[in-house]
Amino acid sequence: MTEMLNNLEPPLSTDCCIYRVPYRLRKLNKESYTPKVVSIGPFHHGNTRLQTMEKKEVRCLNSFLERVGLNLNLEDFVSTIKQLEGRIRGYYEETIQLSSNDFVKMILLDVNFILEMVWKFDESDLSPWLHSSLTKDFILLENQIPFFIIEKLFDLAFPFLPNSPSLIQLTVHFFALFNVQKFEPIPNKRIKHFTDLLRIFQLPPPQSPKSETKMVFPKYSATQLREAGVTFKVASSKCVLDLNFKKGCWKSHS
Repeated sequence: MTEMLNNLEPPLSTDCCIYRVPYRLRKLNKESYTPKVVSIGPFHHGNTRLQTMEKKEVRCLNSFLERVGLNLNLEDFVSTIKQLEGRIRGYYEETIQLSSNDFVKMILLDVNFILEMVWKFDESDLSPWLHSSLTKDFILLENQIPFFIIEKLFDLAFPFLPNSPSLIQLTVHFFALFNVQKFEPIPNKRIKHFTDLLRIFQLPPPQSPKSETKMVFPKYSATQLREAGVTFKVASSKCVLDLNFKKGCWKSHS
C-alpha cells in the first residue's frame, strides 16, 4: 500500500480539459473518435496510419519558418514551448509518456501545421477535400492541443499584423461550416481547444434582456414524451440547444 501511495500521480491540473473518449462511447463506433488524416496532440501520436501526414508536418514547419522570415528562428519557438511545457501537459487528463524533447517536438510540429493550414485556407490555397478532412479531425476530443499555445506561437511569429485577421478570426473562418450561430470572435474570449470552439458554436444566441424565454431541457426521452402525447416539430433555429415546448408541442432543430 505504501508503494502504491508513493506512486500516485499528482492531482489533475485546473486546466485539464482534454480527455480520452469513455470506453462505453468508443466501443459503439471507434472510427467516429479516431482521426483519419492527421494526429494532433499526444493521444494518437505515432499512429502508423497517420505517418504520411506527420511527414508533411515537417515540410509545413519549413514553410512556416519561411513565412515568418528572419525575425525568428527555430530555437525561439522551441524555447517558448519548453517554458510552457508543464502547463501544456496539464491540459491532458492522463500523464503523457513522452520525453521532454519528444513532447516539445510534437507540439511544435502540430502547432505549425495548424497555423499553416489556417493561413492557406484564408489564402484559398487549401483544397476543399483536404479542408473537409482536416476540420473533421481537428474537432475530435482526442485530437487536441491547448489553444493558448497555438495563440502564443502565432503572436510570437506575427507580432505586428495591423491589417491582417487575428488568429481567432482565422480559426472561426476555417471552421465556418460548423458556425451555425454565426459566432463573432470576441476579444479576450477564452477558447480551450478546437472541440471547445465547436461547443461555443452550438450555444444559443444571447437572450434579449426583455425576453422571458427560458431554456427548456427534457427530463425524459423522445419516446417517453411521444407516448405521453407530446408532438414534435422541427424549429427554424439551427441551434441544438434552442428548444421550445408549448401547448403539447416540442420544437427543436431536428
